[in-house]
Amino acid sequence: MAALMLSSCASAKKAYTKVASDKTVINIWSSDEDLAGIVHCFLVNFPEFAEKYEIVPNVISRYMDEYETSLSTALSNGEETAPDIYIVPSDLAARFCQGEDADLAASYDQFFPDLDARLEDSQIAPYTVEVGTRPSDGKVVGLSYEGGQGMMIYRRSIAKEVWGSDDPAVVSEHIGGGTGNWDKYLEAAEELRDAGYAALSGYEDLWNVFYSASDKPWKINDELYIDPQREAYLDLARTLRISQFTNNHGTWTEEWYHSMEDRDDRRVFGYFGTLWFINDIVSYYACAYDGDEDQAPIAGTYGDWGVCTPPESFWWGGSWVMVGKQVVGSEKEEGVKKLLEYMTLDYTPAGLQHVIANGYLYGYEGLKNSVPSSKVLLSADGSMPILGGQNPLPLIEQENAKCVGGNLHEKDGKIYNVWSEQVKQYVDGGKTREETLSDFRSEVINKVDLEPEK
Repeated sequence: MAALMLSSCASAKKAYTKVASDKTVINIWSSDEDLAGIVHCFLVNFPEFAEKYEIVPNVISRYMDEYETSLSTALSNGEETAPDIYIVPSDLAARFCQGEDADLAASYDQFFPDLDARLEDSQIAPYTVEVGTRPSDGKVVGLSYEGGQGMMIYRRSIAKEVWGSDDPAVVSEHIGGGTGNWDKYLEAAEELRDAGYAALSGYEDLWNVFYSASDKPWKINDELYIDPQREAYLDLARTLRISQFTNNHGTWTEEWYHSMEDRDDRRVFGYFGTLWFINDIVSYYACAYDGDEDQAPIAGTYGDWGVCTPPESFWWGGSWVMVGKQVVGSEKEEGVKKLLEYMTLDYTPAGLQHVIANGYLYGYEGLKNSVPSSKVLLSADGSMPILGGQNPLPLIEQENAKCVGGNLHEKDGKIYNVWSEQVKQYVDGGKTREETLSDFRSEVINKVDLEPEK
């Protein structure tokens, strides 16, 4: 089966073309261009499906605002416009799985009456189920095929120089991996600074850790709530700044990317990220080429990276598969059920999670990614050249049970814009801690329409 997927799925980047027929059409919406590959691999493994159904993959927009608006409008207008299956990225999961559009989705138990048993059998990460659960009735309306479990991503050569070893267990011990506090990490940051290195490119790299590790969301019963974890981010960010533990680069800036290329005056030890972050970001900037990007990397930091357990468990990213409620009871129901099983619950070599974890989506050269199923993570070959041959999947599997998913709010993006500006002023010394929190409360209440804390 694996060989079949490898030989046949290698061409999956080609668009799947709709052919006019009298088959039952299943429309799938996504903002991810991997959708065509996902559909292609499904049809390779289940060719009999095409005898009755025609799958039409639609990549609506890669821009979140456009996709959010288009999807919400299509679902709200009813079955004539609503997609049968729609894939929701993590940035939109709070709205479509838990928020104002959650009632427009069918629940998974309408397709799988034994859902709880199937989740347990596949050993699906609990946080992904929590994200996909609709609060109004406690029903699961979305499940993910991608994992966003977090890791400490570090430079092996720097670890060897400072601590004498690049072994993940040794590095994890130095940074306080799995301890749930940041004391050891600050000690490690001091050792790195004294050796001439920066622990991070910038303090903002820590935000995703504190954001997703918090117990509660920004909003509770329509009132603003500042979780102690998120408030603690203020203190750690300030400490990193005044202690010169970072190069003070903002995330997603040119300087921040340069840190992955060793183009900083002070080399950077690591990042807090995920496997998709390594694949999509670090791998690109870690490579140096001899004038031809089609060649294999010949220099740079490629192969000098490793991953270990972070001080605090966190997650970042993922894609939740949902179904329009009009599908239930229609002629599409059985076909949609088969697709849902393939994408979210099937942990065998024929399932999408196995394909993704082993890098089979586009053949042997494909990128290996994390998935929610612990069974898949422990059976897949996740070894990666950029990590010096390390297989990060067992480490990722250990984080499955530690991540929490009940801390999202559909206005998180707007709230973060206010929060990040206030934090920056505090970290740079422009405000006191009390002024920062007070101004944040005032601004977010005015700009995001939340009631003040009582």
